Amino acid sequence: MELTRQGLRVLMIEAGPEIGPKDFEQHEDKPVPNGNINLGARIRATLRGQHVQARVSLFDDRIAPFYVNDRRNPYTTPRNAPYLWFRGRYGRRARLQSEPVPLHD
Repeated sequence: MELTRQGLRVLMIEAGPEIGPKDFEQHEDKPVPNGNINLGARIRATLRGQHVQARVSLFDDRIAPFYVNDRRNPYTTPRNAPYLWFRGRYGRRARLQSEPVPLHD
């Protein structure tokens, strides 16, 4: 933001379909027991190609669509410098909140 204030022109491209309040609906799920790591959701995501994204700390089936497919969008790192790159598909609108995210800022 600081560079744009100094006159740098920036183009922001967001990937994926448009999202709205329906994508952030409240779910009346069963309470999650302490220590639950959503193993089932992580396994399903890994099988779908999200083996890196499934390592996000609060990962579950509801947020999986907001992350890229690692098989279709691969990246490499040096063997001696591994790095987990969690990549969202919806930029600034992919915040998980208890209230719906406004479509217009």
